[in-house]
Amino acid sequence: MNRQMLCAGLLAASLAQAWASLAQNRGKLAKAGADLVTQRVRGFGDELAATWKASAYRLTMDATSDFVWGSNAQALNQALNQALNQALMLIQAYRLSNDRVQLDAAQSVLDYVSAALPALTPKAP
Repeated sequence: MNRQMLCAGLLAASLAQAWASLAQNRGKLAKAGADLVTQRVRGFGDELAATWKASAYRLTMDATSDFVWGSNAQALNQALNQALNQALMLIQAYRLSNDRVQLDAAQSVLDYVSAALPALTPKAP
């Protein structure tokens, strides 16, 4: 993975976390700011949910931009971070819209990540 791809991934992750934080704390913003945050986060959630609906694998990740192919820990970490940031955006969008499709899409992403990390999957009794 080259440095430019890594920087782009870090920037995208930071932006997702910033929007999610703003959505969580929108009650502390001026009305215009809170409305903008609500509009953007719901829009992001709608886009991700549409990708999820169109995906044969029921993932929000787009094969051309979100899957990071590689055999090293850095590539795996970037792919999992991308997936978790998308799940975070979907959960925040659900909190703002109560659109069950967004929550279902977030659950699919979390299922994907937990299967990708077997150590985090609870063992059956």
